[in-house]
Amino acid sequence: MTAQHTDETSVPSAAALVTTALDALGRLERIAEAVDAFAHIWTRGGLVSDLVDAYACTLTCSEAEALSELLAACGHQAAAQDLLKDHAEHDQCGELHHTCQDCAAA
Repeated sequence: MTAQHTDETSVPSAAALVTTALDALGRLERIAEAVDAFAHIWTRGGLVSDLVDAYACTLTCSEAEALSELLAACGHQAAAQDLLKDHAEHDQCGELHHTCQDCAAA
């Protein structure tokens, strides 16, 4: 019997794996920097609060949740909570964040 021999061309080299890992880390670093910049711009000077008044009624619950999660993940918990609170004021009965007294009592 002969031993099975693995085709070495199908196994990535250690150098290729390191290069791939470094490329992935570089992409992650660029993503993290972009997300931090986005969160900083959207929260400085109350931009989120100002825009919520103008756009909260047009944000879907999923959009408000996604933006809130992004802001919170970037360390802007207060802005994230404010966004959801302001968004809830524009939700209609039956929507996720709606908080009127009539619905709460039901």
